Amino acid sequence: MLEFRAGAADVDAFKALLAALKRVDTDTWLSAMPPSVVKTPDRDSTIRQMLRGVPLPPGFEQEDIKGSELTKDRYQLGAAVAGTVACQWFRRWAEARSANDRAKEREAIAAMATSRGWPVLHEMEKQGGYPDVLYEFAAAMPSGEWYGRPMTGDVNLASAATAWA
Repeated sequence: MLEFRAGAADVDAFKALLAALKRVDTDTWLSAMPPSVVKTPDRDSTIRQMLRGVPLPPGFEQEDIKGSELTKDRYQLGAAVAGTVACQWFRRWAEARSANDRAKEREAIAAMATSRGWPVLHEMEKQGGYPDVLYEFAAAMPSGEWYGRPMTGDVNLASAATAWA
Protein backbone atom coordinates (compact mmCIF):
# COMPACT_ATOMS: atom_id res chain seq x y z
CA MET A 1 0.00 0.00 0.00
CA LEU A 2 1.24 3.47 -0.80
CA GLU A 3 0.04 6.62 0.90
CA PHE A 4 0.77 9.98 -0.68
CA ARG A 5 0.37 13.20 1.27
CA ALA A 6 1.29 16.63 0.03
CA GLY A 7 0.30 20.23 0.45
CA ALA A 8 -1.18 21.49 -2.77
CA ALA A 9 -3.10 24.58 -3.80
CA ASP A 10 -5.87 22.56 -5.44
CA VAL A 11 -6.75 19.14 -6.83
CA ASP A 12 -4.95 19.79 -10.13
CA ALA A 13 -1.74 20.70 -8.31
CA PHE A 14 -2.07 17.54 -6.21
CA LYS A 15 -2.59 15.44 -9.36
CA ALA A 16 0.52 17.01 -10.91
CA LEU A 17 2.55 16.02 -7.84
CA LEU A 18 1.10 12.53 -7.96
CA ALA A 19 1.94 12.20 -11.66
CA ALA A 20 5.57 13.12 -10.88
CA LEU A 21 5.98 9.98 -8.78
CA LYS A 22 7.90 7.20 -10.44
CA ARG A 23 8.02 3.48 -9.78
CA VAL A 24 11.33 2.16 -8.45
CA ASP A 25 12.61 -1.18 -7.26
CA THR A 26 12.48 -2.15 -3.59
CA ASP A 27 16.16 -1.45 -2.88
CA THR A 28 15.95 2.04 -4.36
CA TRP A 29 12.80 2.76 -2.36
CA LEU A 30 14.33 1.50 0.90
CA SER A 31 17.50 3.51 0.28
CA ALA A 32 15.39 6.66 0.06
CA MET A 33 13.77 6.08 3.45
CA PRO A 34 14.73 8.33 6.36
CA PRO A 35 17.01 6.92 9.06
CA SER A 36 14.01 6.38 11.36
CA VAL A 37 12.77 3.54 9.14
CA VAL A 38 13.68 0.04 10.32
CA LYS A 39 14.69 -1.99 7.29
CA THR A 40 14.07 -5.72 6.97
CA PRO A 41 17.66 -6.86 7.66
CA ASP A 42 17.68 -4.81 10.88
CA ARG A 43 14.18 -5.68 12.10
CA ASP A 44 14.91 -8.67 14.36
CA SER A 45 17.87 -7.04 16.08
CA THR A 46 15.91 -3.80 16.47
CA ILE A 47 13.01 -5.66 18.08
CA ARG A 48 15.40 -7.51 20.42
CA GLN A 49 16.94 -4.16 21.36
CA MET A 50 13.48 -2.65 21.98
CA LEU A 51 12.61 -5.56 24.28
CA ARG A 52 15.63 -4.91 26.53
CA GLY A 53 14.50 -3.73 29.93
CA VAL A 54 10.93 -4.91 29.33
CA PRO A 55 9.57 -7.76 31.49
CA LEU A 56 8.07 -10.33 29.16
CA PRO A 57 4.94 -12.28 30.06
CA PRO A 58 5.15 -16.04 30.23
CA GLY A 59 4.93 -17.54 26.76
CA PHE A 60 5.82 -14.32 24.95
CA GLU A 61 7.38 -14.87 21.54
CA GLN A 62 8.80 -12.22 19.25
CA GLU A 63 6.55 -13.63 16.53
CA ASP A 64 3.53 -12.44 18.57
CA ILE A 65 4.26 -8.87 17.47
CA LYS A 66 1.70 -8.18 14.77
CA GLY A 67 2.94 -6.27 11.76
CA SER A 68 6.57 -6.54 12.83
CA GLU A 69 7.40 -7.93 9.38
CA LEU A 70 6.33 -4.66 7.73
CA THR A 71 8.65 -1.77 6.97
CA LYS A 72 7.94 0.79 9.68
CA ASP A 73 9.59 3.71 11.37
CA ARG A 74 10.97 3.16 14.86
CA TYR A 75 7.98 4.79 16.55
CA GLN A 76 5.41 2.51 14.88
CA LEU A 77 7.57 -0.57 15.43
CA GLY A 78 8.06 0.49 19.06
CA ALA A 79 4.29 0.80 19.47
CA ALA A 80 3.85 -2.71 18.07
CA VAL A 81 6.58 -4.12 20.34
CA ALA A 82 5.56 -2.37 23.57
CA GLY A 83 1.88 -2.76 22.78
CA THR A 84 2.14 -6.50 22.24
CA VAL A 85 3.98 -6.99 25.53
CA ALA A 86 1.56 -4.71 27.40
CA CYS A 87 -1.52 -6.32 25.89
CA GLN A 88 -0.31 -9.77 26.89
CA TRP A 89 0.22 -8.51 30.44
CA PHE A 90 -3.24 -6.85 30.39
CA ARG A 91 -4.81 -10.08 29.12
CA ARG A 92 -3.04 -12.06 31.85
CA TRP A 93 -4.22 -9.51 34.43
CA ALA A 94 -7.85 -9.66 33.23
CA GLU A 95 -7.85 -13.47 33.19
CA ALA A 96 -6.32 -13.56 36.69
CA ARG A 97 -8.96 -11.14 38.04
CA SER A 98 -11.70 -13.24 36.48
CA ALA A 99 -10.26 -16.42 37.99
CA ASN A 100 -9.56 -14.71 41.34
CA ASP A 101 -5.86 -15.60 40.95
CA ARG A 102 -4.31 -12.82 43.02
CA ALA A 103 -0.72 -14.00 42.45
CA LYS A 104 -0.99 -13.72 38.64
CA GLU A 105 -2.87 -10.46 38.99
CA ARG A 106 -0.07 -8.99 41.18
CA GLU A 107 2.55 -10.32 38.75
CA ALA A 108 0.91 -8.48 35.83
CA ILE A 109 0.46 -5.28 37.85
CA ALA A 110 4.12 -5.38 38.94
CA ALA A 111 5.31 -5.98 35.38
CA MET A 112 3.29 -3.10 33.98
CA ALA A 113 4.32 -0.83 36.85
CA THR A 114 7.80 -0.94 35.32
CA SER A 115 6.52 0.48 32.01
CA ARG A 116 7.66 4.01 32.92
CA GLY A 117 11.18 2.62 32.82
CA TRP A 118 10.96 0.80 29.48
CA PRO A 119 13.64 2.29 27.22
CA VAL A 120 11.51 1.78 24.11
CA LEU A 121 8.74 3.94 25.61
CA HIS A 122 11.22 6.64 26.67
CA GLU A 123 12.41 6.82 23.07
CA MET A 124 8.84 7.09 21.83
CA GLU A 125 7.88 9.86 24.29
CA LYS A 126 9.75 12.35 22.13
CA GLN A 127 7.49 11.68 19.14
CA GLY A 128 4.00 10.92 20.35
CA GLY A 129 1.50 10.08 23.05
CA TYR A 130 1.39 6.29 22.85
CA PRO A 131 3.54 5.80 25.98
CA ASP A 132 1.28 8.08 28.06
CA VAL A 133 -1.79 5.97 27.30
CA LEU A 134 0.10 2.82 28.24
CA TYR A 135 1.26 4.43 31.52
CA GLU A 136 -2.34 5.38 32.33
CA PHE A 137 -3.58 1.84 31.74
CA ALA A 138 -0.76 0.46 33.92
CA ALA A 139 -1.58 2.91 36.72
CA ALA A 140 -5.25 1.84 36.62
CA MET A 141 -4.52 -1.88 36.94
CA PRO A 142 -4.46 -2.09 40.77
CA SER A 143 -7.98 -0.65 41.09
CA GLY A 144 -9.29 -2.13 37.84
CA GLU A 145 -11.10 1.16 37.19
CA TRP A 146 -10.60 3.25 34.06
CA TYR A 147 -12.26 6.65 34.38
CA GLY A 148 -14.95 5.30 36.69
CA ARG A 149 -15.76 2.09 34.86
CA PRO A 150 -14.24 -1.39 34.74
CA MET A 151 -10.99 -1.30 32.83
CA THR A 152 -11.31 -4.77 31.30
CA GLY A 153 -13.29 -3.64 28.24
CA ASP A 154 -10.87 -0.80 27.54
CA VAL A 155 -7.93 -3.17 27.83
CA ASN A 156 -9.54 -5.38 25.17
CA LEU A 157 -9.95 -2.31 22.96
CA ALA A 158 -6.28 -1.45 23.50
CA SER A 159 -5.34 -4.98 22.48
CA ALA A 160 -7.31 -4.62 19.27
CA ALA A 161 -5.76 -1.23 18.58
CA THR A 162 -2.27 -2.63 19.00
CA ALA A 163 -2.92 -5.07 16.19
CA TRP A 164 -3.03 -2.02 13.89
CA ALA A 165 0.10 -0.37 15.27
